[in-house]
Amino acid sequence: LLVTGAGVADDSARMRQWAKTLLLARIMELKLEFAEVKVISGDATGPDIWSREAVIQLSEMMKGLSHHQFNLDGNVYSIDRKPSLWTSRTPPKHGDPGYTKWPLYRNEEMVRTVGRRQERDVFSVLEGLGFTAPWSRTQGTKHTLQLMRALPFREIREAECPEDLRT
Repeated sequence: LLVTGAGVADDSARMRQWAKTLLLARIMELKLEFAEVKVISGDATGPDIWSREAVIQLSEMMKGLSHHQFNLDGNVYSIDRKPSLWTSRTPPKHGDPGYTKWPLYRNEEMVRTVGRRQERDVFSVLEGLGFTAPWSRTQGTKHTLQLMRALPFREIREAECPEDLRT
């Protein structure tokens, strides 16, 4: 399950609760269907980080869950193993030229990595969950969902953050 989400989903307690509930429910649904569920995300504030927290929380009750977080520092962090690089490029520092495009590059690499895994393992099933918000300044989640749609995902769910939960 590749999780991507607008950081603005963290704008209010009600929005956080809404998004976390959907996220936990989807991971649990997949776990009931499959022996192993790998959750992949970036490291942005909001749903990306919450997906890691959800896997840690659910792992106390269920076996076969893992999480792989593609961080902007160029590493993939997993709960059960040492960090590994997702890029051979040197990540730009905050404020450097190219820094604003770096998260989009990371998202592209994250989606490509998931696609390569599916090519190697025909029994793996790709799913995506994106939390979008029309008022998001960057629309990075929309970009990631578009990249996912170019791959053979079984299902991609787009959950639009309700505007009435912003405050």
